[in-house]
Amino acid sequence: MTVLEIHRRIYLKLYELESPRWTPRERTGLVMALRNEIDILWMTGEIRLEKPTVQQEIQWGLHFFRETLFERTSGLCELLEAALRRHYPEDGLRVKPPLRFSSWIGGDRDGNPYVTVDVTREALAANRRAAMERIDRRLNELTHLVSLSSSEAAVPETFMAQLTHQLELSGRGDVIIARNRHEPFRQYFSSLRARLTATGGGDPKAKPFASVAELASCLLASEEALARMQAISIASSIVRPVRWEVEIFGFRTASLDLRQNTTVINRVLAELWRKLNPLDANERPNREAKRGPNGSIANSKSRSASCRGFVASPPRPRNCWTCSPWRAKSSKGLTRKRLARSFCR
Repeated sequence: MTVLEIHRRIYLKLYELESPRWTPRERTGLVMALRNEIDILWMTGEIRLEKPTVQQEIQWGLHFFRETLFERTSGLCELLEAALRRHYPEDGLRVKPPLRFSSWIGGDRDGNPYVTVDVTREALAANRRAAMERIDRRLNELTHLVSLSSSEAAVPETFMAQLTHQLELSGRGDVIIARNRHEPFRQYFSSLRARLTATGGGDPKAKPFASVAELASCLLASEEALARMQAISIASSIVRPVRWEVEIFGFRTASLDLRQNTTVINRVLAELWRKLNPLDANERPNREAKRGPNGSIANSKSRSASCRGFVASPPRPRNCWTCSPWRAKSSKGLTRKRLARSFCR
């Protein structure tokens, strides 16, 4: 990660040097800073001497979101919407963000013995924390930028009603109003920030958001109010990118893919079967069924129509998903694809 950051700083320095506006003294300072970055890169180790921990891998993955993906993804939506307007101007199409991100870092429990339950929980918390910090920073930017005054422009009554509601939910409406008098949009985005803090568990006075969709709808309401005030450019270029980020990253940054060994999956399904379908020991047939070397029930002469290799009482329907773990002779031989295929056959 350190080497990547140095590469990025060198790139930015080279980009700055392309501008002709610098004075000789300023250009000399930029060249000196560029030389310093190259010296630092030359004397920085590029290869880790120790294997990174899972926690370091989690932060390494989030580094790319913080440095690039948070910013560039909404820009991609803007390019897509501009292309639609250019080629289909008569339709008035609006872009719904087509991207979602997923990650396996912290969830690959079949390939890394150090990925425990606590590590997975920590990965989920880190992803959530990164998304919440990003949204909070963006709402803070909106609070500073959208400084429209109600004494200078007429604000729609529907938005004022929405503002009153959000001030009540923020739990600190009086403080927000006193800080930004006659600035309804600043009051509005400050209220959303207070509720976002409560969603992360940091503000007991405010009401948390019930879902990401609720926050996105609140941002959409501010866009529509600005559009009715003839401030369409402000709505589309300042507020809408924030709403797109909320819809793309939500409160999680990326969905975490959980990967688990099939033997563990079979063991869990077997436990669920025993919990949900307790069998009377006196009525359980084939009690002396042969078991394989791995403990799974081997192929037996006594089979029912609902569950081959394991007979339940009462019989289960043919599409019973709980039967699937016993449809193979060996639980270790079940691959993910075969296990998935065996469900509800």
